[in-house]
Amino acid sequence: MYDIDAMLTSTSTSIVVLKELSYVFDKIDVGDQIDFRPVIGVSRSVTLGAYSLTLTLDYKDSKGVAYHKEVTVGVFVDSVEPTEHARIVVQEFQVSPTEIYPGDTLIMEMELKNWGANAHDVQVQLAIDSESPLGSLDPTLVYIGDLKSNQTAKVVYNLHVSGDADALLYVLSLGVSYNDLYDQAKSLTEAVSIRVHSIIHFQLLDIQPSQITAVPGDVVEIEADLLLLGTETVDFVEIGIVEDPFILSIPESYEYIGRVDPDSPILFTIQFMVDPNATSGSYVLQMSVSCYDGYNEQRHTPMIELPVIINEASGNSENTSVSLWDIIWTVIRILLGMKP
Repeated sequence: MYDIDAMLTSTSTSIVVLKELSYVFDKIDVGDQIDFRPVIGVSRSVTLGAYSLTLTLDYKDSKGVAYHKEVTVGVFVDSVEPTEHARIVVQEFQVSPTEIYPGDTLIMEMELKNWGANAHDVQVQLAIDSESPLGSLDPTLVYIGDLKSNQTAKVVYNLHVSGDADALLYVLSLGVSYNDLYDQAKSLTEAVSIRVHSIIHFQLLDIQPSQITAVPGDVVEIEADLLLLGTETVDFVEIGIVEDPFILSIPESYEYIGRVDPDSPILFTIQFMVDPNATSGSYVLQMSVSCYDGYNEQRHTPMIELPVIINEASGNSENTSVSLWDIIWTVIRILLGMKP
């Protein structure tokens, strides 16, 4: 055969001959074999299955007679290579400090990771509602640049909480935009939340007696107003005496108060017993206060401390006390004209 022209064509739009679709040979002798290797492209959207290509041969014999021949070549598509995409996720998120109160400044740190193909022009935008008590001390738009496959990037924001912020869960929107491998614009939105706690602090007012003194074995009663210095009402308030080697609790050492509003003192009475073996000296009486906040979580506030002076027991104190009352009653009887 002489002047051989071979061409491979496809009738399917999903399969295309990309390179060397045709080839020309000067001569092929009987028994000879000559190869040509067309490059076929298969669309990612192709349906799996069998397809046919057409091999067209034009040639002449030794006498110059022209021939045209078509041969069907089968192609079977059994799988499609997945499309490479950039897959960026927020895989870590933390806030410092862990407990946030009105007026605080906090650090919000997150880590982005690209689980897919390379991403370009990656940038992060933090969206904060205009009525939110949270404000960013940094620019809210952070440019990262390229983020390769399996590469991570950290984004840090410094935020401030308004002093009059309510104890609520505040949701912020985090937008991540980038260009993928094919220069197509992509984006994702992630919601992150900041929990603001209420300020809760208790103190005592109008403590009676103002100076707490006792002797070993005494039961001492304290009356005072419990004042809440805070930003919201708290529930299930309890106050109790904390035992130590010299201060003993008794059933009256615990008081359930209930709901307490800020700046609204509540009167309560509580008692404790001095250990009969206590030595004289100055001590510190501790009271624990617990409550439940707006998240229905139990909160334990710092201990309330009061100074206590323990004196040595006097053996004749009772007799002295009785003699004094006898004198008083005697004077009263005399003034009333009664016999002593």
